Amino acid sequence: MLFVDTTFIGIDLPSVRRPLTYAALDSDLNLVGLGHGSPDDVLAYVIGQRKAFVAVNSPRRASQGFMAQEAFRDGLRTRPKPGRWDRWRVAEYELRLRRIKVHRTPMQAEKAPGWIQIGFSIFNALEAAGFRQFVPPAEQGEVSGAGSTRVALETNPHAAFTALLKHLPFARTGLEGRIQRQLALYINGLNLPDPMQVFEEITRFRILNSELVLDDLLEPTQLDAAVAAYTAWSAAKGEFSTLGHPDEGQVVLPVRELLPHYD
Repeated sequence: MLFVDTTFIGIDLPSVRRPLTYAALDSDLNLVGLGHGSPDDVLAYVIGQRKAFVAVNSPRRASQGFMAQEAFRDGLRTRPKPGRWDRWRVAEYELRLRRIKVHRTPMQAEKAPGWIQIGFSIFNALEAAGFRQFVPPAEQGEVSGAGSTRVALETNPHAAFTALLKHLPFARTGLEGRIQRQLALYINGLNLPDPMQVFEEITRFRILNSELVLDDLLEPTQLDAAVAAYTAWSAAKGEFSTLGHPDEGQVVLPVRELLPHYD
């Protein structure tokens, strides 16, 4: 079976000046790995897994120009106005259409922000190591992940949390945003500390005496890596949705259905 001994890994790329963050889950959604490292360190950990579904919080490749093709635009659910969105990737347009703000990936890879270029290199390294691109069942005619025990897919943490919550989340760096994101993962089965326990720490005495300890609350990059790992698990299980063109890079999200827009 696919799930036996499979590790589900999420990789987050915050910026070129900071280390990557990774989170790893087993088939029962236990957190079996959580750490930081250079791209080489994280890739060594991932490639060292015998069976792995890996989700990366980065575009797979640059825009391929589909949004500039009139025939393609005619076939979209909502056709953009002339001259609009023609340099965006399809997935990014479809996310923005749902009011989920994401970065635009340029058509020239060398003009992409540094963290996106690192994402390109990670996908290339995973492909070279034998990780195949995730293909939804409707496109491959069989169950998700069949035929390969090493799969890589693209996701977006802001979009993933939005889909899980069914509305736009609080800011990721604030206390309320961290609690909200960890709670979303907790109620979906991840074996993480209950973030609501943080309120037992918040007392008048502790705040006045600077004794507030939030060790059980994950950091923003850790939460982004964890939701990517959960997305990898959901994709392998068949509980997912995709946006975008497969030849350009599809964003995988950990819910079966997406809303028309999120407020």
